[in-house]
Amino acid sequence: MHSGWWTEDGQYLLVHDELDEINIVLNTTVRILEMANLRAPGLAGTWVGPTRATDHNGFVKGNRYYISNYS
Repeated sequence: MHSGWWTEDGQYLLVHDELDEINIVLNTTVRILEMANLRAPGLAGTWVGPTRATDHNGFVKGNRYYISNYS
């Protein structure tokens, strides 16, 4: 994973890989990890964008996740 950011309540970690769009040919993808057990985080969900723009450095503000993209 290239980048990640915790939710404000510390329950989830949102992560993405800057190169998976190029190397694996995926659309922009953010994985949401549930972090109650730090030894065994679980996949709580996935968000897939409409394009293969490369994702880069997201951050959480309130109940939103902001992420920059480039192509």
